[in-house]
Amino acid sequence: MQSDRPRKVNRLTSEALIELTNGTKAASDSEKTQHYHCNHLVMPEHKNRTRAPLKPLNAASLALSVGGLGFLRPAPGTWGSMPPPLLAGLMLLAGSSISTITWTIAGVFVVSCALCVVLGNYGEQRFGRKDAAEVVVDETAGVCPPVIAALVFGGSDHFTLIGLLAAAFIAFRALDIFKPWPANRLEDLPHGWGVLMDDVAAGIYAAMPVSLLAFMIG
Repeated sequence: MQSDRPRKVNRLTSEALIELTNGTKAASDSEKTQHYHCNHLVMPEHKNRTRAPLKPLNAASLALSVGGLGFLRPAPGTWGSMPPPLLAGLMLLAGSSISTITWTIAGVFVVSCALCVVLGNYGEQRFGRKDAAEVVVDETAGVCPPVIAALVFGGSDHFTLIGLLAAAFIAFRALDIFKPWPANRLEDLPHGWGVLMDDVAAGIYAAMPVSLLAFMIG
C-alpha cells in the first residue's frame, strides 16, 4: 500500500504556497490602500485659509475679531495687530503727549486681555475651534508691549518714534509667527488663556529688540 505521506506533504506545501500568495496579495493591497490614502489624504485646513460665517455678528464676535478685522484675509493676525501701533502713530501726529499715548496703549492692552480671557469659551463655540483665525484680540493685546517699549524708550522725536512703532509691529508679527519657547507651550493653557498668553509672550520678546533699537538710536 502506497504511503499517504507524500500526498500530505504536497498538500501542506500547496496550502503554504496559497497562504503565502494570499498574504503577499493582502500586503500589496494594504500598501496600495495606504498609498491611495496618502495621495488622497484630506489635510485639515489651516485656520487662516477658512473663514467662519459673519453672522451672528454680535458684540462678542466684534470684540473677539476687533471690529471685524479677524474676518479679513489674508493674514488676519496681521490685521489684528495693526490697531495699537496705528492708534499710537495717529495720536502722536495729532499732538498727544507721549505719556497720554502710553497710557492709552496700556489701557488697550488690559481691555484686550480681559476680552480674550472672558470670551474665550464663547469664541470656541462661535468659531468652531480654539484660537480661531477670526479671533485676533489676542494679537491686539500682544503687540502692545513692544509699542509701549517704543514709546517709553524712543525719546521725543516724532520721526524716530514712528520708525520704532513700525519696528514694534514687525518684531511682534515675526515672533508671534515663530513663537520661540516657551511661548509655543503657552498655547496649551485652557480656553482664552491659551489663546492670549502665547501672544503676550511674543509681545514681551518683541519689546526687547525694540528697546535695544531705541537705546541704539538714542
